[in-house]
This record gives sequence, C-alpha cells and structure tokens, in this order.
Amino acid sequence: MLYSNSDSGSAADSQVAAIMLPAATPTAPIIAYGTATYGNSVDPCCSEIAAEPTASPGLLCIYIDYSFGFKNINAGMLSYGNYLRFGYIRLGEACANLDTYYGGSWAYTTP
Repeated sequence: MLYSNSDSGSAADSQVAAIMLPAATPTAPIIAYGTATYGNSVDPCCSEIAAEPTASPGLLCIYIDYSFGFKNINAGMLSYGNYLRFGYIRLGEACANLDTYYGGSWAYTTP
C-alpha cells in the first residue's frame, strides 16, 4: 500500500500519514523499517524495496521512498476498542518555513 503527504511552507512540528489495514489485527504488529532513513535500521524481515514492499508475519514494514524537510520519523498503531486496524507514520521536527513532503509504502502480514 502507498502513502504520501505534503505541506507548503510548513511551520508545523510534524505530519502524519494514515495507514488503514484491511482488517483488524489479531495482535499488535511489530513496527519495522524496510528502508534505512532518519537513523532507523533496516529490519532483515522486510524486503528493502519500497516499490515491492513485503513483511514477515506479524510485522508492519514501513518504507520511506522519498522525504524532504524533516529531522526524524516514527510509526505506530492506534487502537480502537480491542482492535488494531489503524496505523500511522509520523515525520516529526519539520524544518521551519520549508515545503515538506514524503511518501513510500508499507506491508503487513498476519501472524
């Protein structure tokens, strides 16, 4: 699945891209990164190819294909009752008064 976001001349601290899984997860996914960006190391269980994202069972692999104007990134899951279905990719610490943008892909495999 793909995601992207942009903002012109942003002075905001961060931008968030939503991830909506097709169904609730049976357990909380483990967040892993398929591309080494912003100090995150690549998880060997992710494919390392943003155009062809894969994830081992139980992993939510995040791939950053391009980005500009940010100092860091993190990802996580939001709960809705007892179900985990919504995730997010947050790029934080935007550089003041710069256009910011990012995009990439993600993959999740049920355990």
